[in-house]
Amino acid sequence: MHRYPKVEFSFRKVDFVTPGWMLLIVRALRSYRDDHPGTHCKVVDATSSAMIYAGNAGFFDALGVRWGRRIGEAPDSSTFLAITSRKIRDLFADQPFSRPAGDIIQEDAEKLSAILAQSREGVLFDTLSYAIREIIRNVVEHSKASEFLIAAQCWVATGTAEIAIADPGIGIAAGLRSNGKYSPSDDAEALALATQPGVSGAIIARESENAWANSGYGLYMARGLADGKQGFTLASGTAALTSGDDDQAIVEGAIKGTCVALRLRAGATPLEKRLSQLVSRGGGKPSPASMSAKVKSGGN
Repeated sequence: MHRYPKVEFSFRKVDFVTPGWMLLIVRALRSYRDDHPGTHCKVVDATSSAMIYAGNAGFFDALGVRWGRRIGEAPDSSTFLAITSRKIRDLFADQPFSRPAGDIIQEDAEKLSAILAQSREGVLFDTLSYAIREIIRNVVEHSKASEFLIAAQCWVATGTAEIAIADPGIGIAAGLRSNGKYSPSDDAEALALATQPGVSGAIIARESENAWANSGYGLYMARGLADGKQGFTLASGTAALTSGDDDQAIVEGAIKGTCVALRLRAGATPLEKRLSQLVSRGGGKPSPASMSAKVKSGGN
């Protein structure tokens, strides 16, 4: 009788989890399972307070383990969004004429932005909504994934917030190559390219008059707005890029698809200064005013 190999995934040493950590681990372990069909995978040592929080957020359900709350089951708040799944087909099927897919994407972007900014108005909220909307559009329109996951948390006591978006699609490198304009040699080069101003929009074939058109600044803006040593993380395929505090590194990764995480800290470098730095590096685009206008016009 053939016996399938058994692998245990231990969470014994995990004492703190974030939205980015949860979605990255979901993608990594699901990718491992896909690459090792027949392997019996088991989760162990998952009783710490950190993992109880993860279970409440739908982490184990996202892994395919029946423990804790289901994805999207935990109620959200102004400081918390449990792991939530968006089936891409559902964004375009059976939607009333007055509620196109773009409006749903905008709502998700604004929900994540509000947790990051701890506000639903102002330049920071508009800027984040614009950048996150573009990142989600990359997933919806070109990843070839059937779904994507989002999650967010604000730790009020420390004035820190983080959001994450992940999908099991074709990845950044394949997405850039499919456009024909770029031909990254590997995943590491693709990540470096995708975070340059104007590049990620090349993943999507679009009409310039489309109100929801992606200008290619989503990942670039997210990376530039991040706070902390590793305030921004972009993982895809065999590589992961981390950026923050004027430092950037690319390390080995192992996921199918893409995972993006963005963290902000209250009282860090003022938004105006960071936007000014981004504008100067990005050839004069985009400005806070232009991004706010894009967000607001998109809702018409």
